Formats: sequence, C-alpha cells, structure tokens
Amino acid sequence: MAARNHLSISATLSDNLRLDGALSANLSRRDDVICAAQRSLSNCLSETHLHQTVPGLRSIARGKVRDIYDWGDYLVLITTDRQSAFDRVLASIPFKGQVLNETSLWWFNKTEHITSNAVFSSPDKNVTIAKKCSVFPVEFVGRVDELYKLPQNQHRITPESLNDSPVS
Repeated sequence: MAARNHLSISATLSDNLRLDGALSANLSRRDDVICAAQRSLSNCLSETHLHQTVPGLRSIARGKVRDIYDWGDYLVLITTDRQSAFDRVLASIPFKGQVLNETSLWWFNKTEHITSNAVFSSPDKNVTIAKKCSVFPVEFVGRVDELYKLPQNQHRITPESLNDSPVS
C-alpha cells in the first residue's frame, strides 16, 4: 500500500512539475508578447501625409481607417492602424492596418475568378493601389445563425440563385 501511495504521489509531483514548466513557458511567452507589443506602439501608422511628399498625389479622403489619395487613373488606399467605434477614432493598434489590408487583398485574390476587381498592386503591406471605377453601392450583412433558421419556403441567396433570377 505504501509503495502504491508513493507511486501516486510521485506521479502527481511529476504532473505538477510539467504543469509548472508549461505555466512558466506560457508566462515567458506572455512577457515576450507584451514586450513586442510595447516596442511596436511607436510604429503605429496613425497619420499619412503622402500628398506632401509624393508629387502627383492629391489627398481626397481621410476615413476612420483608410486614407485615400488620387493618383490620376488610380487611387492609393493607405490602411492605417486607427481603431474606431461610434464614428470616433479611439486609438491605434500595431499592425491592424497591415492585417486588414492583407485580408482584403487575400479575398480579392480568391474571388477574382468570379469577377474582376479594381486592385492594381500592393507596393506595401498597408497600401493598395486600385484602378478608379464606378461603385455599385450594395452592402450585404448577414448572420450565419439566422441563415440556418430560414423557413423552408424562403430561399437563401447564393451565386447560383442570383444567376437564375429574372432581371427586372
């Protein structure tokens, strides 16, 4: 009986030591992430003034997140790190603009076989150069949980159903 308790205590101690090691590693990783974030705060892209330094660019809009410049037949869209809510800029978050711009570019790339888009190039992780085009002002907002609750007599909108719909 004593040997069995000794094995049980030994196994428990071993498990606790592994858990302590994992917690220490997680705390170390947490500290590394916090230090990296603090170093990055000074690198936030909150303001752009390209029209003051790049000949031929004209500032046409400063949005909550993007700054837009006219460049002849093209628009230069700079995605900043500004965070906004309720139509107010609240703060800047390091790399937010880069993540947003690269996510947009990923989706434009994934859907270009369906329809062409205005993206011409992306010379920087925060920058998209787009061809000027006419905007078709449509916005779709949907919640996945609501789509699954549709009654059977209602139809979901899919690319196939749009092609089959009569044009009025």
